[in-house]
Amino acid sequence: MASGGTGSTAGRGGLAAVWAGGALLLGASMATSLLSDHFVYGVGHAERPIVAVVAVLLAAGAIWAVAMRAIARAPSSSLLVAVVLVVSGVLGAVQLRSNPVQEVDFYRYLLDGGVTACGESPYLLTPGEQRTALETVASLTGGATQRAGGSAPCLMDDERWLQVASRVSDPRRPSTHPPLRQGLFAAVVHVGGPSIEALRVAMLMAHLLTVALLAALLARLRLSPALAAVYGWAPLIFKESLNSVHYDGVVALFLVTAGLLLTSRWRVAALAVLGLAAGAEPLTAVLVPLWLRALPRRRLAPGLLAFLAAVALPYVVFLPTGPDAPLAALQGLARHWTPNAPLFGPLEALAAGAFADETTGRLVVGAALMAAAAMVGLIYRLPSREDERPPAVLLASRVVLAFLLIAGPLANPWSFCWLLPLVALDPRPHWLALIAALPLYYLTFYLASNGLEQYQLVVVAAEFLPFVVLGAVSLLYRNRSSSRGRTRSAAPDSPSRKR
Repeated sequence: MASGGTGSTAGRGGLAAVWAGGALLLGASMATSLLSDHFVYGVGHAERPIVAVVAVLLAAGAIWAVAMRAIARAPSSSLLVAVVLVVSGVLGAVQLRSNPVQEVDFYRYLLDGGVTACGESPYLLTPGEQRTALETVASLTGGATQRAGGSAPCLMDDERWLQVASRVSDPRRPSTHPPLRQGLFAAVVHVGGPSIEALRVAMLMAHLLTVALLAALLARLRLSPALAAVYGWAPLIFKESLNSVHYDGVVALFLVTAGLLLTSRWRVAALAVLGLAAGAEPLTAVLVPLWLRALPRRRLAPGLLAFLAAVALPYVVFLPTGPDAPLAALQGLARHWTPNAPLFGPLEALAAGAFADETTGRLVVGAALMAAAAMVGLIYRLPSREDERPPAVLLASRVVLAFLLIAGPLANPWSFCWLLPLVALDPRPHWLALIAALPLYYLTFYLASNGLEQYQLVVVAAEFLPFVVLGAVSLLYRNRSSSRGRTRSAAPDSPSRKR
């Protein structure tokens, strides 16, 4: 009786930590939204409270990590799962009317979507050229946006388009987004016009769908569906996917959907959806060798073909504009990779001496790191039983993506949105520490505005060293525990047991 009472008390204490964590995270989301009022485009860069935002997000990350450990220990219930879903929605909805904090990428999304929705290629003209064309048409028509027949010229049906084109970062290069993303942007613009609110509503819908499907995946794996809060309650998500409106939440949605299909024996379909993820974010293609290991031999060819077809189909749509345009866009992206990780910068510096062209060197280093990440998936030890492989593949995917992101060229916080759903499968402290420390990235803006760029490596170290150290400790502890278990099982029976 006493032990049962103690367990019940511990369970109630864990749930109290969950409720308190949810309430505090809602407060953190509101505080971020309020602080975002100081982030107005083109105004007061030096006075922006970026340090305060980082402090709020770091505190929220710590609260989130504690709450996730409490959820992992709490008994699952339909009430807890419902609370997880509701709080996930509210955390995102709070950001619908906020100003993007230190981000302008969404202007590129809107312009690309508008051009694509007009039936044109976003890979042909730069935003600067688009803006010049809009200004020329406006001057020739006296600012009128309607033709005599009543229809508006493309991108002239709304005066906001000129503002969007003028605010795209790096207006001298065409789009670097792959075709599948262009289709997603075009769909949003077709429905909502050149509006960040339309993008946010789309991202919120993707967010809620991801949380629901992640809960279904966890239940499928006989884990607590409430662990979907690892994704749904993460400050990383309400900042990057909903405040800054990065598209990476859609990549997470594809990966969770593919994982659910993989564990439901729809394995060829899972590879097709993984192809959609790679179409939205080409770097996720490193998962293919690992995922193919979950398929029976007779399904390897169909699975690979399904993946390739899903990747290639969006590119086919853009063939009339020139077959090289989308591929040239990927090469253009390589020119603008910004190292925020410990390995890519030094490797890039080494490659610079071996190649005359800087872009070629970056592409070679990026390809080598992708190959290394794929190799991690090939050598990762999987169970011998076929029915046990899909869950192990999902856990291994977490390792592959973490290696790629930390070592590769895109170790920006929003890229970790792809990794986060996989953390929910086994939320150990080092994984939670990795996600919680990512807001430190935004201190680089403070350093740049105050002439302190030389300390950027300190920020990078603070972001990723806790994960590396805690991960090494966790691995060492697990190896010792496993070794002790093998020693005990190999020990001879005592005389008393023999009798």
